[in-house]
Amino acid sequence: MEWEQLHGTGRLVAVTCISFPPPDLARQGYGRDNPYCTGVVELDDNARIVARIKGIDTQNPDAVSIGMPVEIVFRDPGDPDGVKPIVTFQPR
Repeated sequence: MEWEQLHGTGRLVAVTCISFPPPDLARQGYGRDNPYCTGVVELDDNARIVARIKGIDTQNPDAVSIGMPVEIVFRDPGDPDGVKPIVTFQPR
């Protein structure tokens, strides 16, 4: 097995918005009135990854669409030192 650098861009192929978060996301403010979005992204490099989708209006289902172009973002707002990178995607 070898490391291979990917471009980090792709398209959303499946998506769901979740209103009952695990404890760490609940501490970040997600919940019944503020759902978070998770999806399957097919990268332009022919790989698929499951990750949170940020930067969309989760209260408006029409804001998210299958085939929507996305790009990778590494961040964790709950980690002020930036030690724990978390893979998320946002619309391009």
